Amino acid sequence: MDADVELVFDTLYERKPSDNQSCFVVNQAGLTLLKSSESYVPLIEQVLRELVDPALSGDRSHTRTFPGLDYVLGAYMVLGVKANPDRVVGFLATLSAPLLVEAVKNIPVFFAPEGEGYSPGIAPSQELKKFVRELSKSESEDVRTAAARVMDRLIEDER
Repeated sequence: MDADVELVFDTLYERKPSDNQSCFVVNQAGLTLLKSSESYVPLIEQVLRELVDPALSGDRSHTRTFPGLDYVLGAYMVLGVKANPDRVVGFLATLSAPLLVEAVKNIPVFFAPEGEGYSPGIAPSQELKKFVRELSKSESEDVRTAAARVMDRLIEDER
């Protein structure tokens, strides 16, 4: 298996948890993926589109099948926003409601102010903020609720 693909799958299935002796478990592969290059964006899209989205589109309880999904989504958005925010928004718009909800819920975690969340040192792009604002008017109640909560958090973080 290609090392890049292996890193994404190690992250998704949380195959490399932290070695420390604390009570907190950290997805080491996920932290590595977050610090990777933008070249991972197409690969993450492929995994989300071909593996994760079909599994979640029928039943959101399948998120437990992918214990590192938050890290994969976070890495996708962080790396993608740095490289091409329009691509990220365009891809997210194609996802089924359950996976889209998971992605939206992770925006405040991975674009948190300094000292909170994973704080990669970048803010969510204007394109991403606009997309979330539009999702807060979605026909899907789950998407609408997640987007409204994220918008509240983004507004709060800007103060």
